Amino acid sequence: MTWGYLKTLFYDMVADDEGSPAYWTGDMVLQYAQHAVRELVEDTNCLEKREAMEVTASQHEYDYPSDAMQLWRVTFDRGRLRPITKQRLRMNDEEWEGRTGTPKFYYLDEDTRKIGLYEAPAEDSTAEEGGGGGYGVIVGYDDSGEGVIVDITDATPIGDAGVVVGVLSDNFLEVFYWAEPPDLDDLEDVPVPQWAASGILYGMLADAMAADTMQGPKPKEAAFWRMMFDYVKQRLQIRSNDKVPISWVMNEAGDGARSIEVLNRLPDHIPEPS
Repeated sequence: MTWGYLKTLFYDMVADDEGSPAYWTGDMVLQYAQHAVRELVEDTNCLEKREAMEVTASQHEYDYPSDAMQLWRVTFDRGRLRPITKQRLRMNDEEWEGRTGTPKFYYLDEDTRKIGLYEAPAEDSTAEEGGGGGYGVIVGYDDSGEGVIVDITDATPIGDAGVVVGVLSDNFLEVFYWAEPPDLDDLEDVPVPQWAASGILYGMLADAMAADTMQGPKPKEAAFWRMMFDYVKQRLQIRSNDKVPISWVMNEAGDGARSIEVLNRLPDHIPEPS
């Protein structure tokens, strides 16, 4: 559902003229929509993304993705890195900043929005630039032995290697994160699942009914639409959280790559009962 369509529905429901509004200007309606979208996305973590990055030999730190709110998984060559802090690194290894090798741990610096690796990679990434200007990741192989390339933004197959995007084949960093919502565009779908797009409309109506316009605030109507918004948000929270916990991992495939067919739904370690 596009933002332009939601905006038209809003003006129809409040009986105002979208082309020449008497009560709710275009800027006001956009503000209501952005408020609803941000609350939905931030409170439900429904907007997940992944980004593959090139690394440079001996370089410890790399920038966050520009739209990242919170990183929740970091991998190196598809192997999961474990979180650590700079304080623990300093306590355990006085010369940690000079270590190079295969990274096993990562730390996050939220002030500078940097991802740190320990140890720093020993070699640069091996990459082939693709026609689309981005990068993909080989996640498996088809019957003929050709690499299966996926779009790093939504993990959908995109074609043969080097046709649409490039391939990061060795020594690459991949981050998984909850993203900030993009700007709304009249012709683009809103950044929530389509079934939850009505929640944006409910949030807009709640803010509009609470606004001090020439019609005056309407507390009862505002409370009703807020209740409808909260209902959609609660459903979206449940669906967003009903996923494999981020601390669990996939089974190892025979060639050492992560398997995408079978998910191991058990944690790495099950402790004895206390």
